[in-house]
Amino acid sequence: QAELGRQKDEWRQMIAHDFRSPLTIALGTLRAVEDMGPGHPLAADDLALVEGGVRNCRRLESLISAYLDTNRLEAGAMPVHSGSVDIKALIHGVIDELAPAASTGGQSLTYSAPTALAARADPELLRRALSNILGNALKFTPSGGRISVDASLHENNVLIRVTDDGPGISAHDLPHIFDRYYQGDNGGRRHGLGLGLTFCRAAMRAMGGDVTVESEGGQGTVFILRLPSAEKGGSP
Repeated sequence: QAELGRQKDEWRQMIAHDFRSPLTIALGTLRAVEDMGPGHPLAADDLALVEGGVRNCRRLESLISAYLDTNRLEAGAMPVHSGSVDIKALIHGVIDELAPAASTGGQSLTYSAPTALAARADPELLRRALSNILGNALKFTPSGGRISVDASLHENNVLIRVTDDGPGISAHDLPHIFDRYYQGDNGGRRHGLGLGLTFCRAAMRAMGGDVTVESEGGQGTVFILRLPSAEKGGSP
């Protein structure tokens, strides 16, 4: 109980920090625009400032949504609208969204999937789960690193594998990375994987699937998202 309480306190501090950072930037943007006064024409630099504020408001909205939706999913209170999802098209869409970030970070981001591969899933939940996994891969894979996404059919289940050649996850952290209150510590670097990955696990299980991870420190990481096949119903 004492350890759980300590982890909860750390997690609350992490959430407060993650929320405060984009809020501070957005508030600074609004104050700067306010200081311009009425009738001030927006120059290119001013527009860039506003765009940064909007971007950080969206980031804050995403964090809050992940927190609330994780609670709803784990409580079985969030509607899940499952149907047949074209996996190649979904992966392609997520890759397109994240390609600019990969380019900025100097990372290679590739994907492959059979054309006729469909899973039974909620498309929005699956998109968010895959975006979270890929977002973590981009965050921890260094410049020049490679991240790949591939999908296949295995025993009536669709498997989506996200592989990176980043620093990997230590044996100490690996069993806990999906835990809500856990923060990993690789090489003394604290990082908050808990919220996004907890959401991913809750979303995958709500769709009748799951997510697992394979990794060794210094050897890269593989996340595997499993979903029932739309064609044959999938395994229980």
